[in-house]
Amino acid sequence: MDTLSLTPNQAGYGFSDGDEVLSVKLDGGASRYRKDIANASKTVSVVWTLGPTDYATFRTFFRDTVSSGALPFLIDLLVETENLVTYKAYFVVGSVKSGQNSGKTFTVSAQLEIVEYTAP
Repeated sequence: MDTLSLTPNQAGYGFSDGDEVLSVKLDGGASRYRKDIANASKTVSVVWTLGPTDYATFRTFFRDTVSSGALPFLIDLLVETENLVTYKAYFVVGSVKSGQNSGKTFTVSAQLEIVEYTAP
């Protein structure tokens, strides 16, 4: 599995926990809840601010290495701790957006579906 070595902007992070609990609405009473999935995936929103060389690297990685988001990759992120943790990630379909800023910088935003990676 390939690693995306470009670190997202810290200020661009936002994440939501995966759904590990199922609920069933009952007539006339409280819903019933039960644990469904252990270690469900999380969705994280990330933003990169890249120079021309790093932008070209990102585009090549996305287009060729992970086949436009279809293949998993490894990335180090600060999600729940102050330390970088390696995650197995997929790009959420349709979430990668790019734009050129004034000058020679590019902004790329994306949503990633992630699970903590444990080496085999």
